[in-house]
Formats: sequence, structure tokens, C-alpha cells
Amino acid sequence: LDAKENNITNFETYNNTYITKWKDISGKNNHFTAYYYPAHIGGGGVLFNGSQYFSRNGLSNINYGGGAANLRNSTVFVVSVSSNNSNSKGTIYSQARKNKNPATFQLAINSAKTLSVSSGKKPNFASISGAGMADNKVISVVRTEGIGSDLYANVSLYNAASVVSSGSKWVPARQTGYTNTDFTIGMAQQSNDRYDYFQGTIYEVIVFNRKLSDDEIAMIVQYLRAKWLNN
Repeated sequence: LDAKENNITNFETYNNTYITKWKDISGKNNHFTAYYYPAHIGGGGVLFNGSQYFSRNGLSNINYGGGAANLRNSTVFVVSVSSNNSNSKGTIYSQARKNKNPATFQLAINSAKTLSVSSGKKPNFASISGAGMADNKVISVVRTEGIGSDLYANVSLYNAASVVSSGSKWVPARQTGYTNTDFTIGMAQQSNDRYDYFQGTIYEVIVFNRKLSDDEIAMIVQYLRAKWLNN
């Protein structure tokens, strides 16, 4: 999902500004439907003000069905900047949300500029301090791996020049039995009546349905730096 250009290849829009669909340009046709009309901004990017989000139901390429032992490995890249709003809960994306159940796996950057991954009703956290990250574009990389009954997440955060994180983190998710898989951008459901929304701008989202190698990740991070971080 690329927000560099506001054109018919990348988006469907209302009034040429408000997005109704963010298009998958990989050829897989995993297009994301917009809710509450997030806006495309000049120079590229999708603006989230704390209520908008995108959703793709039943994303087959990273389907969590069949229990955690059969989880497909995945690697997700997100280029974003979090707002400086102290109320921002900062959910960038959420995977495997089960209807009417707050079991989620989510990546968030909160108002304190901390990157975190959490899962389940009582989340296990992998948190990385975002030193120098406030109001700057960053690249978040989450690499997941299903091992036995656990889901592990390897988390890294990059700025224009280096890895911001002090090191990647692994967390057991202990999720089982997903039968309805959603992938949302900008929102995660924490309970039947509580939602956490992202506040800020998202520029690009890349999802792979496998665990990439370190060398592959380095190549894609450099591509995203050159494109979005002017390096």
C-alpha cells in the first residue's frame, strides 16, 4: 500500500481527497476499505486523526486460521509518523482480530513515542523506546513466527540513518483458534466497545506472507529510506 501519489492506481477517493479504498499494488488484490474517510495529504501520506482506519477482512495471505501451530510467518513494514497528541494510543496496525473478541496482535506507537507489540486480552509487550522519533518519519518492521503454540514477534525501528531500537524483541503471543481473520490499519479492537486508533500519518505498508531474512529486510529498509526518509 503506497501513499506517494493520489491516483487511481493507489486509491479510490471521494472528491479526489477523501479515501474510500487503499489499493494493493502488488497484484494480489488485497485492497483495504476505508472507514470515516481518511485523507491523502500533499507530498504523499494518509492522515489519521484518531477515528479513521482501513480494514481487509479475511486476508488470505497471512491467514491465522487453524490454530497458532499453523500460523503463517509474516513480515510487515510500515513507514509512519506519530502525532504529538498526548491522547494518541497509536495503533498502527492489528492482525487476527476475532469478531466480538479482543484477541489482537497489534503494532502501536503511543504518544510517548514508544513502539510496542501486544497480543491478547492480557497483552505481552515488546516495547522499544523511540529516541529521537517524535514527529519524525520512522520505519517499523515486525517479523512474526509461529513456534508450537506461541507466536513470536521480532520488532525493529529505523530512522533515516540507523536502527533506533536497542535491539529487537521476541514475545510469546499464545494465541489459538482464529476463525475470522482481519487486518486493520490505524485501529485495533481491545474489547467489544473499546478501540485504539492511530493518530498521525502512514506513508507505506508492505506485507510479506513469510519471515524475511535479515539481508532481505535491510534491502527493503534502504529502499524505504531512499523513498520516504530522504536517505
